Amino acid sequence: MRFDRLTVKGYRCFEDADVRFEPGVTVVRGVNGVGKSSLLEACFFALYGAAALRTANATLEDVITTDAERCSVALWFTHAGGEYRVRRELKRSQDRASQDVAVLETPEGRFDQVRAVDDRIASLFRMDAESFLACAYVRQGEVNKLVEASPGERQDIIDGLVRLGVLETYRDRASQARLGVKHVRDSVAGALSDVTDQLEDKSEDELQAVRKRVGTQLEEIGERIEELREERETAAERKSEAEATIETQEEARAELADARKRVNDLEETIEETEASREDLEEELEDIDERIERAKGEVREALENAAGEGVDIAADAERAAIEDTHAAVEEEIEDVEDEISTTELRAEQAREQRADLEEEAEELDERAEKREQQAQALDEEIEEAKTAIEETHGEIESIDERIAEAKGRFEDAPIEFGEAESLRSETEAEREDVDEELTGITSELKATRKGIERAEDLREAGKCPTCGQDVEGSPHVHSLDEDREQVAELESRREELREEIEGIDERIERAEDLREVETTVGMLRDKREGKTEVLEGRTEAITDKKDQAERYREEASEASEEAEATHTEREERLEEVEAYESDLEALRERRAGLEERGALLETAIDAEERRSDLETERTRIEERHEHLGELLDERREGLEERRSRLMDLEEQVKEERVAEAKETKRKCEERIEMIDEDLEAAETRRDGLQNQRGRIESELEQLEELRERRADLEERAAALTSLYEECEALQGMYADLRADLRQRNIAALERLVNEVFDLAYRNDAYDRITLDGEYRATIHEKSGATLAPGKLSGGEQVLFNLALRCGIYQLLVEGAQGTAPMPPLILDEPTAHLDAGHIERIDGVVSRMREIGVEQTIVVSHTDELIDAADHRIEVTQRAATNRSEAHAESDLLV
Repeated sequence: MRFDRLTVKGYRCFEDADVRFEPGVTVVRGVNGVGKSSLLEACFFALYGAAALRTANATLEDVITTDAERCSVALWFTHAGGEYRVRRELKRSQDRASQDVAVLETPEGRFDQVRAVDDRIASLFRMDAESFLACAYVRQGEVNKLVEASPGERQDIIDGLVRLGVLETYRDRASQARLGVKHVRDSVAGALSDVTDQLEDKSEDELQAVRKRVGTQLEEIGERIEELREERETAAERKSEAEATIETQEEARAELADARKRVNDLEETIEETEASREDLEEELEDIDERIERAKGEVREALENAAGEGVDIAADAERAAIEDTHAAVEEEIEDVEDEISTTELRAEQAREQRADLEEEAEELDERAEKREQQAQALDEEIEEAKTAIEETHGEIESIDERIAEAKGRFEDAPIEFGEAESLRSETEAEREDVDEELTGITSELKATRKGIERAEDLREAGKCPTCGQDVEGSPHVHSLDEDREQVAELESRREELREEIEGIDERIERAEDLREVETTVGMLRDKREGKTEVLEGRTEAITDKKDQAERYREEASEASEEAEATHTEREERLEEVEAYESDLEALRERRAGLEERGALLETAIDAEERRSDLETERTRIEERHEHLGELLDERREGLEERRSRLMDLEEQVKEERVAEAKETKRKCEERIEMIDEDLEAAETRRDGLQNQRGRIESELEQLEELRERRADLEERAAALTSLYEECEALQGMYADLRADLRQRNIAALERLVNEVFDLAYRNDAYDRITLDGEYRATIHEKSGATLAPGKLSGGEQVLFNLALRCGIYQLLVEGAQGTAPMPPLILDEPTAHLDAGHIERIDGVVSRMREIGVEQTIVVSHTDELIDAADHRIEVTQRAATNRSEAHAESDLLV
């Protein structure tokens, strides 16, 4: 079995890594802390999930890369010739993480969910996570884990690896089966004893005699119950007859009371009807009076209307009154229309007069405004003339200043306008002289320093550097010439300084002349501006004169229009007065017509009231007649009800009611006594029936107990035989496990000694022995013995590696190819070892390859293991981050 490929995303320090594994020995290398162990742990996690965490307190959240939300690990591996792929994914949610994806793809099919994947992996490798750590995966710092475990833990781990745990499981199952059979056997024995006791306590003859006696008693009590029921039925019939008599008398009595009430009610109703008929007669008298008053009002209103000029008779009909009223209303409407038309014309005339008056005022104001504007323009023209005279004076003053400024150029070496050119030429000349002065000053300074050095040498007599005599030296020989040159240079420097002063004066003169030119330019600009102002004011005077003339013409036109408007306004005023006179006459006419209409309307209202009263009188008369007929009917009904009342009074007899009640009381008492006797008899019958049922049930139980006793006796014999078989099977598994453990201990002891001799061969130690709990003892050649804990640190590492490899080799020999072993994984196995023993580790790895371990993966820093490896994987860390990368050596070379 071998690992083929590993991919991780967001696992610890690996953001994204893809590594391929090859058969043989692979060394994973890299500096401390880059994640070599995390890479191997990812393989372990892919196989066993949360069980692969390094410590007991570790959580799934610890393996997810910081700031990442998800983590995934996938491992491809080959097992027994088949290709497999296992993938697990973690998801971070708030403050915890969970495994939400677990998939195992196998040649037989796909497994999903964590439990199914974990079970299938354990079945494939025939080991769980703890056994994998004890055998195939030696994690960093855990090389001594197997030796340091307790005897029971170590025995369970090794027995589980070599499949002896299966025998222990079978022995436990046989023991549990034996105990279960014993429990069932004891339970059956107890049940058999109970059934036997119950059979001994029961007598079938006694039960049969009791059942016969109970049957005779049931027949007797049945006959008594029938007699009581017949007697009760007779008493119930007499009671019903008495109750019918009482009920008939009660109904007659109720009907008598109801008849009396109906007679009284009808008498009261007749009295109320007579009173209502009298009230209607009074209403008829009142309506007759009101009709006469309405007729008088109509006659009076028509006479008054005739007096106002209406052509109508005092006894005119309602239709004639309404026609006359309609004619008056129509005439009123005509007058109203004429008034509205006249008012509208008067209002229009008023509005026209107001508009004309407003227009005239606007024209007067316009004429006055234009005249004022013309006068204002005249004043502005006078002011402008004064300003023009002042501007002429300012221009003459500017011309005098320009002439004065130009006069300063009469004794100048240049013409007006050449001052800027003169200043530039003079400044260039000064720069040339200044440059020459700087060169002479530098030369003078160097010459003086040379003179000082020569004088120092002459004083010393010898050169302080080479020790030669200075007499005749070129430096000393040219001292006089240098002094003459200094004098010439100083004289030339003074000349140049005086020349610079003259040039500065010329520059200052040129600057003054340039300022004069600037001033003249500014004066010319100012004169040009004044000239433009003068021209503008002259043009403005002309424009204002023209505008003033136009204003006076507009004022004259507005005055003439205002006069015409005033005349038209007076005409409109006369029209308004005529309209108002017509309106007064029309309003007087309308008032007369309205008074006539009111009189006619009064007559119409009075006629309507009279008509309504006539209608009301007819209705009341009909009501009065109806009440008379109703009164006659009710009196006839009263006579009939009084006759029925007398008949009912003769039917009601109190002595018959008393006799019926007494008969009912006696029947009820007899029924109550019969019910008590009947209840007692039925209770006795029910008791006897229950007793007979119990007897029959006991007889059936007796037969069932005989059958159950036979079944229990048969089961007890079978369970006793099965118990003996389970006891024998339990002993066989225990003996077989002990025998196989001794064989495994002997084989493991041999293999451990071979590996330990290969890894640590010296003259001090003779051999290693293992007891029944796989506890190791080291024997020295001197005969003394040592516990593994007494070895040095490096010796303990080699001893534990020998034990691990021995167990692994034992598994390989025991499997004989039926269960391919997983890769041997060693994480930093060379800690505490010197160079010589590190070479022995390489020999141990080679030995494991020889016995059939297809793949070994080692994490190491040592060059010996790295050089001897078939393949190498480099783990590095990205610059400026804590994220790691892993690459096979072949990938790095590419």
